[in-house]
Amino acid sequence: MKRKLGDGQTFLFSEHSGEWAINHRSPDLTKLLDSNKRLQQEDHSIRDEFRLSARIPVTIYYEWKEKFGVNLYDKNHKEAVRKLLNSPDYRYLKTTSRVI
Repeated sequence: MKRKLGDGQTFLFSEHSGEWAINHRSPDLTKLLDSNKRLQQEDHSIRDEFRLSARIPVTIYYEWKEKFGVNLYDKNHKEAVRKLLNSPDYRYLKTTSRVI
């Protein structure tokens, strides 16, 4: 059995084995990444009390969790998230040119 759950998600179930899975398809992130790049160039005032520092898609959340054991939603992983965002590999997620 196969059933669509939402944007890019499909539920799969094998009646034969009783196993199930949820398949996640990566959305097109072109618009998000272009917007991040534009925001990096505009940057925010250092006096801004609240500012958007990064936008992290769910696919990256799962990648970090699998590759590095970093849980974006765990406050104990705050420094690891900062380190990843400031690394050259993930700087495209930042909406500022500053170090986070």
